[in-house]
Amino acid sequence: MTRVKNYPESWPFISKNIRKCVINRFPFAILYYLDNDSILVVAIMHLRRKPGYWKNRIMDNQSV
Repeated sequence: MTRVKNYPESWPFISKNIRKCVINRFPFAILYYLDNDSILVVAIMHLRRKPGYWKNRIMDNQSV
């Protein structure tokens, strides 16, 4: 989370507004989007299981 907080625009997009920061030691990634001055975490995703499960967590006003 420190890397996301310090460099929120550094991580690649996996959809229109969602970015993915891969965690170094584990097969996990942080999925998040920027909303004005906030970072909103959508999921802590296991990279080898159910790749699209997080999509139903997005609010209606966010595009996937």
